[in-house]
Amino acid sequence: MIKNLSIISKVLLVTSTLLVFILSTSCSKDKTNSHVRVESCTESKIKKVTSQLSSENKKTFSYTYKQVCNNAKTTIIYIPGGPGQGSIDSSQIKSLNVANVIYTDPRGVGRNFNYWKSDVDGTYLTTKNLALDIINVIKKENLSNYIIYGHSYGTVLATVLTHLIEARKDLNDPQSIVLEGTLGKALVVSEQRDAGNRLIKHFESTNEFCLHCKLQPYISKYSSSEVGHLGQTLLSAGVDAENIFKHLEESNKIKTTLKKNLESILAKGGLDLYNKVACNELDPTGFILDHYEDRKYIQVSGGSCENIDMKDPFNSRDFQVRAPIFYITGTHDISTPAKQALHHYQQQPFSQKTFICVQGGGHEAMSYNIQGCSRNILNSIVQDDHKSLKKSLTNCRLKTEIISPQECIKSAP
Repeated sequence: MIKNLSIISKVLLVTSTLLVFILSTSCSKDKTNSHVRVESCTESKIKKVTSQLSSENKKTFSYTYKQVCNNAKTTIIYIPGGPGQGSIDSSQIKSLNVANVIYTDPRGVGRNFNYWKSDVDGTYLTTKNLALDIINVIKKENLSNYIIYGHSYGTVLATVLTHLIEARKDLNDPQSIVLEGTLGKALVVSEQRDAGNRLIKHFESTNEFCLHCKLQPYISKYSSSEVGHLGQTLLSAGVDAENIFKHLEESNKIKTTLKKNLESILAKGGLDLYNKVACNELDPTGFILDHYEDRKYIQVSGGSCENIDMKDPFNSRDFQVRAPIFYITGTHDISTPAKQALHHYQQQPFSQKTFICVQGGGHEAMSYNIQGCSRNILNSIVQDDHKSLKKSLTNCRLKTEIISPQECIKSAP
């Protein structure tokens, strides 16, 4: 038995630390200062802005973010997953350097851990209030050419953030938003578990990667949470699982990598933020003690959200946006199955939508599966060049194409 292996969507949603790209250019409607110019990004450094607890409670706190300058006309706002994952002190993503980049840690996490001094009980930890912090960053930087890139839970925050920006007259709208590993509505646990079981069967039937076989030697050596995270990482990698496992094994980095990743989940308020935001908006169970037995996931009753009523379940239909949306979805993503992206896609009738399907891609397809072409993909989105984007997709190692979400779902295992 591999307990916690299924923290299967929970761990990946929280540790989906790698990817999340954003890009930007001109604004979609007539607003103040809506003119094309090179953003005033001259020095890469940690910066601060004053933010408020909420739109109603004007009590302030200091919000920290990181700006990386690449002498570009566009800024990428990096929104990590979780909720509870930061990005300021994590490994910087080279693909993002096609633009200037703003890295963020959500209030209560990482560089913004001191937020708890202003909100001891976490009363104001909501997606809308997390969006308020980024709005204050956009205002301070006076951004006119920017793209919002959200990964996993970051797609929820990116959607809400864009909706709020477009309702204001004092901010320029984003050029577009990029959503990878999209959440279209509150999680359905059975949907994730079923996706995981289908993927395991797919690996076994095609002999691509025997998850059960590979993990067996580590059950007695490592903690159940560590083995669970390793299994989740490999499942996220999809068809690349074998190569990633060999790399970790040959470089003797398994123990160090798992320890570091697990600590990043629990450190500096990450789990507290997860339980505050996820339990109220996204996740009916929270962290659960699912386990992996007889080559399938079995749900165990209970979870960190068990005694908390979901007060404000997220649904993308409540947050309409006009900015163009680029969806990036892996067919092997079990944390945010393609059906989630389909729901989001169907709830956005006013946006020009482009659905990029990565055949065999996992929850972090741009980092794990098509890393070699991800920079060109992002550059095409920054340049708003659809012809170049299609060409970029043909150079990806895995089959990656612009199709309908329905077609992408049909090709999933």
